[in-house]
Amino acid sequence: MKNNAIINLALIVIIGGYLFFFTSNLWIPHNASAKKQTPLNESVEWADRAITIERWDYCERSRLMEVYMDIKSNTYDGIYAYKYEAVDRSEDNLKVSAAVEEPEWLVLRISGISNDFGEISLRLTHRGDTIRLYTNVKKVNRVKSLQKKNKKDYQIIRMKTKISQYQKTIAAKEKKIELLKATNERLNNEIERLQSDLEYQTESEKQNTADRVEDIKENIDQNTADINERYRQIEERNNRIRLIREQIDQIK
Repeated sequence: MKNNAIINLALIVIIGGYLFFFTSNLWIPHNASAKKQTPLNESVEWADRAITIERWDYCERSRLMEVYMDIKSNTYDGIYAYKYEAVDRSEDNLKVSAAVEEPEWLVLRISGISNDFGEISLRLTHRGDTIRLYTNVKKVNRVKSLQKKNKKDYQIIRMKTKISQYQKTIAAKEKKIELLKATNERLNNEIERLQSDLEYQTESEKQNTADRVEDIKENIDQNTADINERYRQIEERNNRIRLIREQIDQIK
């Protein structure tokens, strides 16, 4: 009797494990473990090309997505036509259409997306080479509407997105500059503290203090150089923002 009970318990555990494995997709929400995402504004190499996702928008009400992409050919082959397809996490095919197809940038619209899509895989194929780009329900940029627009309006949105990205980069660099300045202030205070004790030090101790002060000054010089470089980068990005705004004014 005891052996039969142990065998029955083992069978229940095994069968339960199989049921859990094969039916988990039916009762665990797709959103629960959604994690795949291709980072925005990071270049990915593909088929002698560099592709960058600039923005990935999702409108739940319309069950639509729009994906803005920058594509640069490293071979200048003059081929700008690609095959597009998209699937959700259940491998159901979704409709993909091109709102804009330019030599170096695309806007693709994905339709028929369920509210619990979990993850979306957008696939581009060129000469038999396919790249898979991902977003998920947690990371996608949610918007209230995604009306189809003309090329000019898409171009303006794309430019404004670049301005926003530059502004975020500038803010991050300004924050780093403030941290470096605070570090230099602390290091200068440390130099003053070390030098204030020189009167009561032996020659050997004075030499040790001098060496420490020299090391600190090198750190200050490096931080100052980093600060100046970040100021230069900020100026460069501000110039880009100015030029983009001028271009937007011309397009309108």
